[in-house]
Amino acid sequence: MISKKFIYLIFFSFFICGAHFLVAQSLQSTLSMLFYEDSTDINTIALYPKSIRDDLFKVSTHSEGIVKLNVIQKKSKEAFRKKLENLPKEVQKKVWNISRFENLISQLMEMDDNNNLETVLSKYPKAIHDDAVSVFVNNRDILPYLDHIYQDFETSFSIIISVYNSEDQLAFRHLMKTPELVDLLLDNLNLAVSLGDIYKTDSTLLHHQFDSLQTLLAQHQLKEKEEWKEEMTNNPEAQKEFIESTQEFDKELSYTNEELKETDQASSPSFDDLPYSYWSGHPWWLEPDYWYPYPYWYHYGFYYRQHRIIWIGIPSWHFIRWHFHHHFNYNFYPHFTNLLIEHYYFGPLRPASRHKVPIGNWIEQNRELLPDKFNSNRELRINSIRELGKAEIDRERYNRENPGNPVSSFDFVRQHHANYPDLKHEKDQNPVLKNTRNPETGQPSGRINKTPKKNKLPIQGNHPQRRTSEDKQKFIPKTNKPAPGYHKKDGQSIRTESRKPSANQSTPKPSNPKSPDSKKE
Repeated sequence: MISKKFIYLIFFSFFICGAHFLVAQSLQSTLSMLFYEDSTDINTIALYPKSIRDDLFKVSTHSEGIVKLNVIQKKSKEAFRKKLENLPKEVQKKVWNISRFENLISQLMEMDDNNNLETVLSKYPKAIHDDAVSVFVNNRDILPYLDHIYQDFETSFSIIISVYNSEDQLAFRHLMKTPELVDLLLDNLNLAVSLGDIYKTDSTLLHHQFDSLQTLLAQHQLKEKEEWKEEMTNNPEAQKEFIESTQEFDKELSYTNEELKETDQASSPSFDDLPYSYWSGHPWWLEPDYWYPYPYWYHYGFYYRQHRIIWIGIPSWHFIRWHFHHHFNYNFYPHFTNLLIEHYYFGPLRPASRHKVPIGNWIEQNRELLPDKFNSNRELRINSIRELGKAEIDRERYNRENPGNPVSSFDFVRQHHANYPDLKHEKDQNPVLKNTRNPETGQPSGRINKTPKKNKLPIQGNHPQRRTSEDKQKFIPKTNKPAPGYHKKDGQSIRTESRKPSANQSTPKPSNPKSPDSKKE
């Protein structure tokens, strides 16, 4: 006869198994929802090596520490910028550059003369030596102040993480060396909390899901690069405009002639991918989330070798955001602008990536001016892009000349519609872009839906790209800043001669030792 204890034991075993099954199902459901709602940020995290992801998951278990870290970082980076703001921009650039290297500022500060300078710099890459010498010789007086800012940050940071165990403290310190991921968690604290909860419950499940996703993403990256290369090869007019626009971007990022001049690939140094320090922030004049001093070919997805273009990927998010942020780009480069729109917005369904966001925002911002056939009539779309850029240039000039009577984009086009015949101007018509795609999800949508409908996969990435808080705004703010490379003549914006590809240009190494792709290799 079966004893009651045995029956209780069987019942208890079934209960435990059932509870474990329910917990596992609940975790899987939560993780699926995260992949569903936060696909862009999830995909960005998945592209990083497992060791970095593990640090991020550990940090995510302490969301309050992330918030406190943000508070002290704001204080230190504002103090750093304030100390440099009265110096020439070229000097600021050198100081920010040497701040990327641990303890370099403090070592330079403690030196009394040049005798030991070479010994100190021998521990650092040769690429930083000239900037370090220049700062030491010409701006030595600011070094103690910068070191004081760092020491204050370090003291506060140590206090914040002192309440955590040694492993989690180390995770915080490691993650600060990947500052774009710290920003990601700050921009999406709900995601951070959810990942932290899952990690504490079942870290194996979390890593397994991200490992599988990383494999899938790598496949899509390779496919995307080949598709982009084919599109550029088959569209010489768009390719020509793309190359011309990169020359304006060179000026925007203040690349020096030395940075644009390349030697033979075999002797060219590899890309130094050390980010700007988290405590100092990145230089104020750069794009949001611009944590790495990227070489030019990272942004363009190509470089020159013996007068030939070598395609290595698609343009970076920074380049695409810059392109749609300046009216002169879609006025002078409508075929390339159209290619980007077709590739990410009207084209085949593609994995969700940060690249789509500035394009989707641009379409949403200008929706009332885009004609009804904007999606279906390619020739009309190119004309509309060109006219919209010209209309915005003309309108901003008008508003500068008439500060007491500014007009909106729609009203300006309506008042001067004869000059822009391929733009929509009737106020009672509501433009409908059929079969357009949500910039974040790729799903057909008449408007931008902020909630992704499906897990999509990102494409580009030496360093994975992601959304920032600025991307999440509905509109891209317009700027009255004069376009680089342009001047006024008879009331018109005139494009000055751009730098043409130099015959002396050759090849940098198109690799990033810190990128997820190279890590896997």
